[in-house]
Amino acid sequence: AAEPGGTVLAQSPMAPATLSAGAPVSLMLSDGSLVRVPRVTGVNINEARQRLQKDADLRPQPTVVTSDMRVGTVIEQQPAEGTLVKRSSVIRLQVSAGQEGPAMIDVPNVVGMPFDRAKSRLARFSVERVERAAGAPDGRVVEQIPRAQTQAAAGSVITLTVSAPPRAMTEVFEMPDVVGRSYADVQRSLIEFKIDRTVIDNAAPRGQIVAQTPVAGSSLTPGDAVVLQVSGGRESTAAGASTEVAKSSAPNGANGRAVLAIGASVLLGLIIGALVMRQWSVRRAATVRVDHITPVEPPGPRGFSSVDILLDGEAAAPRPSGDHSSAEQQEKVLENNIAQHEGARPGS
Repeated sequence: AAEPGGTVLAQSPMAPATLSAGAPVSLMLSDGSLVRVPRVTGVNINEARQRLQKDADLRPQPTVVTSDMRVGTVIEQQPAEGTLVKRSSVIRLQVSAGQEGPAMIDVPNVVGMPFDRAKSRLARFSVERVERAAGAPDGRVVEQIPRAQTQAAAGSVITLTVSAPPRAMTEVFEMPDVVGRSYADVQRSLIEFKIDRTVIDNAAPRGQIVAQTPVAGSSLTPGDAVVLQVSGGRESTAAGASTEVAKSSAPNGANGRAVLAIGASVLLGLIIGALVMRQWSVRRAATVRVDHITPVEPPGPRGFSSVDILLDGEAAAPRPSGDHSSAEQQEKVLENNIAQHEGARPGS
């Protein structure tokens, strides 16, 4: 570019984009290698040298020609005024020698000739070749400076522009503004480029583009990379939050292992304590049941139970023959047996 070296010409992404710390930002800088050709026609050759060499860092190459103009005046310049060229480029100048200049030679017309033939015809001059894509057959002269039918001093530089094979044309696209649009729609419209899709947590609807690189208006050629940041929607945000919570709560390193070991020890102690308490409870319950069921005999003669009364009464009472004994008779026998045994107990 023609701006001073180091001047920022473009950036990506453009302000006011929001990026995370450490994210890359691309800057396009001028290398300061180009310069615009100043106007030097109509001025003296000494002033033309000043403008070209000191002000623009260009190299003047004068050719003396006969002219009605004042001696030393620049009649023509090539490239023309305002053209962007590399620094130190040669600027060809035609300088007037006046009516009474050095011996001048007519410049022949060599346009349309093959370069080798044109060079031979210009043997009395110094020939400089410049190539340019043109519609003429390759290797043919399409332009000459100075032009034909003019005069130049012997040894002057004659610049010949020669036709060269046309360069492959590259189609250039302008990057559109796709922020806020659906990724599915944009993907079809950017089919010529290499799309790098990144899904991020964002409150925007799922599938909506929230950022792009390069920015809108940038020049692209087919196959260039285009980075699109696409919203994952609220589900992605919730999932991301859950993941962060899980990560923050999970133990790590030696501290995590120590916490797990302590927790395991406490759990094992609780299990053992529960088993001991269960065993003690079972034994205590069994003892209570035994104490409740087993009678304690008082000192002295053994008493009589209702079972003994029934057995003794059954043995002492005569059984009636047959099956015609009445319930009343059985009840009386039972009462007599009970009365007798009650009277036999000590202290009765």
